[in-house]
Amino acid sequence: MQTYVEKHSKNTIIKIPQYIASQLNLKPGDTVHLTIRGRDLIVSPESVGNQTLEQLLEGVSDSNRPEEVDFGPPGGIEVW
Repeated sequence: MQTYVEKHSKNTIIKIPQYIASQLNLKPGDTVHLTIRGRDLIVSPESVGNQTLEQLLEGVSDSNRPEEVDFGPPGGIEVW
């Protein structure tokens, strides 16, 4: 996949196609980590540990919500 480097104000930007951003769950305003390895630029989403519960739940929809699992009655001192 090929894209272009552009100038925006005082920054140099690389546009990421929406289908790639979607696969990485990247949205405008998200933080990414940049690493240089030789002549390669590696762009990685920041770890999930930096997201709030509300941010994590934004990605849940009816189409990707897991089904409820019944583990049966309590088998010890659990409280249901």
